[in-house]
Amino acid sequence: MSKYELLTVIGEGATAISYRARTTEGLEVLVKRFKTPLQYQKESIFFREVEVLCGLQHPQIPKYIDHYIEKVDGRSLPHIVQEFIVGDVLAERIEKQAPTQQEILDWLLQ
Repeated sequence: MSKYELLTVIGEGATAISYRARTTEGLEVLVKRFKTPLQYQKESIFFREVEVLCGLQHPQIPKYIDHYIEKVDGRSLPHIVQEFIVGDVLAERIEKQAPTQQEILDWLLQ
């Protein structure tokens, strides 16, 4: 049994699916589940991403919490757990308001 309960999909890319999840203690987190089983990808890529996330300390970057490998439908899929931050989806925000060039520059600086 996993110590993370996957609640809802919040995003999907070519290599992974991101879930809003909850720990057994009730803390909300983000779980990124890679689509490719670990045995078919270079392990070094996954562990390098974990290493980079562990070293990042910035208020605009979600904090690394954990990583694990879990069998899903018979496949060993790597997962990364990060702090869950409630916020806007940038694409939706741009659709709702046409940001000025200055607003875009301010976002980039943040």
